[in-house]
Amino acid sequence: MSCGHFQMLRLRNPSTRFDFVITFLMCGSQLRSSDNSTPRSVVEPVLYYGSGIWGHTNWRDVQVIQNKACRLFLGSASNASNIAIQGDMGLKSTKSAEILETFRLFLRVSKTYDTRLTYKVHVWSKDCSRSWDKNCIKKAQILGIENVINDAFSIKHKLKEI
Repeated sequence: MSCGHFQMLRLRNPSTRFDFVITFLMCGSQLRSSDNSTPRSVVEPVLYYGSGIWGHTNWRDVQVIQNKACRLFLGSASNASNIAIQGDMGLKSTKSAEILETFRLFLRVSKTYDTRLTYKVHVWSKDCSRSWDKNCIKKAQILGIENVINDAFSIKHKLKEI
């Protein structure tokens, strides 16, 4: 089956999500040695920054797409374990990465200079009942890491502890 014929077959069936990726791969594309550099450099920062700002969600759809993409890049079977595939690619689950990014943003805002506007808004929003800061502190209490947030260590030291 030639590349053009395969491409026409795949484009007529829009029901699957990765038609364009499969077509791209079957037509002789060259994957670089770091297959996941595009999702890590383009997609993940936007998703995690957004989740840090607007709150915690499960990102189930993102996790499903990440698992399918990893399975495709590695060429593994459909019954392979998602944990094994993510370990081979060196990826974290989207939920753990989202929580880490949320606390990274919280620490960055809470440890900035007193004269910055972001710090003033951060201090002001601590008094609000349904603020992002209160949600972060509540999440830290649930995870048992509130002592890491309240300590006077540097930001790099705190991020290593989280």
